[in-house]
Amino acid sequence: MSITDLEVSIQPWGGQDGTRFVVHANMPSRGWTATGHVTQTPDGPLIDSLMIEATGERREVNTTLLHSVPVGEILLRVRHQLAPAYQASYAEPRGPRYGGRQVLSDDLLREVAEVYLREAALGQPGGLLRRLAEHFGRPEGTIRVWVKRSRQAGWLGPALPGRCSVGPGPRLTETA
Repeated sequence: MSITDLEVSIQPWGGQDGTRFVVHANMPSRGWTATGHVTQTPDGPLIDSLMIEATGERREVNTTLLHSVPVGEILLRVRHQLAPAYQASYAEPRGPRYGGRQVLSDDLLREVAEVYLREAALGQPGGLLRRLAEHFGRPEGTIRVWVKRSRQAGWLGPALPGRCSVGPGPRLTETA
């Protein structure tokens, strides 16, 4: 399967921040053109949408035509064309990394424990993770990880299966 006649071009689109592009791809030998949107993210360009149109003798977009569209190669060529802009936009350091995740400071883990204990107090309604997510402005899944890591760091006591634990951990009782 040769892709030598694949043509890919990109043009800026949208706001002034330089992170949105329109991508045009054409492959005459396979009878299709594609137009879509690309967004530059800190992890690289991401294809948001891609519309495929049959060209030449083809009259319809069918599974055979869709399987002939090398989306991975299109993305690779977009990345190649955006490489200088991508590197310039995201050249600033993103902080120390640990296991592929952002390192959480002791101050943050302590704050998570303190807010957790306050919100988990007797008499509070359900929805503890939702309230923590609102407090920190993060998704509930992120908060769940933060609470777990706060427990692992000793700021919160151990959890009981199926229940929220309201006990402080050894590090929180030491500093109190």
